[in-house]
Amino acid sequence: MRRTLISLAATAGLAAAALAGAPAASATSHYSETAEGLFETWAVTLADTECGNGEVMGNLYRRGAILLATFDPIVRGRDDITEYFDGLSCLEDLDVELNTWRAGGQGNLVWATGLYTFSSVEDGELVEVPARYTYVWKANRKGTYRIVNHHSSVTP
Repeated sequence: MRRTLISLAATAGLAAAALAGAPAASATSHYSETAEGLFETWAVTLADTECGNGEVMGNLYRRGAILLATFDPIVRGRDDITEYFDGLSCLEDLDVELNTWRAGGQGNLVWATGLYTFSSVEDGELVEVPARYTYVWKANRKGTYRIVNHHSSVTP
């Protein structure tokens, strides 16, 4: 069974909001906690997705979402995103570890940005790929958040 390690650092935005006063800290904390939960869902789902079953990942994205993918060019729409994860999910022992974190939001939008490291096993060897990311989630009328924009690229 694969484990997803998520180590979260305190965000600078949360610290600044806390210094500014309770209302701002409360709002920032709400968005930060929401983003943390959404990212954790994404990471656990990625690690647990069986080879070729990218639909479970695709369902985390809105129909018109855009994915600027780590390992491929621009991927547009849920169907193409599902296809992208069909292939990615076939990497052996695929996992992602969050290294740094900053999050916020406004209204029905939540965002997170930072660095993470993908890992998988290739030819019996652990392969790690450091990358940077930005996610934007939007809640629908029922309050369900889905990714509308996801940028991920290998760290230069």
